[in-house]
Amino acid sequence: MGEADDRTARHQGRELDMTDTRPLMILLPDLTGGGAEKVALALTEHWRRNQMPTVVVAGRAEGELSQKFAQLDGITLNRTRRWSLLAAVKCARRIRPRAVIAFYDYYSLAFAILMRLLSPRTVVIATIHTDLVALSKDERGRRLKQAVRWSAKHILRTPVVAVSASLADSLVPRLIPDRKRVRVIHNPVVTDLLLQCFASPRDGQVPEEYKGSGLKIVVGIGRLAKVKDWGTLIRAIALTPFSLYLIGEGPERRGLEELATELGVAERVRFLGYRENIYPYIRCADVLVLTSRFEGLSNVIVEAFALETPVVTTDCPYGPRELVASGAGVLVSVGDHLRLAQAIGDAIANPSGDLRDVGRRFRRTFTVTAAAEAYLAAVEDSVVPRGDV
Repeated sequence: MGEADDRTARHQGRELDMTDTRPLMILLPDLTGGGAEKVALALTEHWRRNQMPTVVVAGRAEGELSQKFAQLDGITLNRTRRWSLLAAVKCARRIRPRAVIAFYDYYSLAFAILMRLLSPRTVVIATIHTDLVALSKDERGRRLKQAVRWSAKHILRTPVVAVSASLADSLVPRLIPDRKRVRVIHNPVVTDLLLQCFASPRDGQVPEEYKGSGLKIVVGIGRLAKVKDWGTLIRAIALTPFSLYLIGEGPERRGLEELATELGVAERVRFLGYRENIYPYIRCADVLVLTSRFEGLSNVIVEAFALETPVVTTDCPYGPRELVASGAGVLVSVGDHLRLAQAIGDAIANPSGDLRDVGRRFRRTFTVTAAAEAYLAAVEDSVVPRGDV
């Protein structure tokens, strides 16, 4: 954005009206430490610093980011995920925001549909961060997800934001009839803290957990959930002489710990839990590995490239291939621990691509400022003309 006292800002040739004093409303189902939640809070902080009134609302104030949420004076609805949707509609009608940016996936679509039916003149931007069809294979709430997809296709009229071009393409026509209604806005991954980490000498910020290892260091970052398929990474590590550090929490932790013990690598696989500042762990690792079954974009790949750390990732739908096509990184098939072990060894011995060039491009592209301006442009383009409800 421009200076704080600017009354307008430009994005892609359009003037953004900064004289509208109504707040933006950012909606989240909860505050788990995932990528979408971090994006929402980063945008909130950015807009507030630039004199843009912004209110952040969460269905439940539980999760690793609850402290950050409290610092932003967030509003808590204290409802379960489903019931919080109706409470969020009531909250939006009370606040009367300039627009609501809803995170993420089925939750955001369901909210946008309810607002279309109950408050059609309110601008709502639904955000999609991962493969909705893959998510629908989970038996929990399958019929409700089918209903949301049908309603999104036949009722929803406002734009939808996807975090990668390939994810956006996948939404048409099975979810959104017109590709023009799907905007691609990359996640604002490059933060001031990341840039500070990159600018500081690498040797001076080695995490305590890494010190004294004596082995090459592999790091994996993300929720310990089935979709991340960390079991494949642990099986690959068992075929190498390297140490693995997993950062994140989730329901699969106990099973993964048991797998490491079963394979005889418990001493080389460390579970570090949630870490608020992950950048030194990425910067000082020999390689970052992602083994997801599906992704929307993958913030950690962007973070690794921005910090000029080698990357090995599964070729899952949809984001990793799009990022690796930028000129660095190695793709392997989903679930192939044999090929993964080989690729990790190769990446440590001889990183592919020009990491310096890729790092420069990623640090310029995936900024909070770029994402914030793109979301504001989407809001301006989504103002509902009178009579068109």
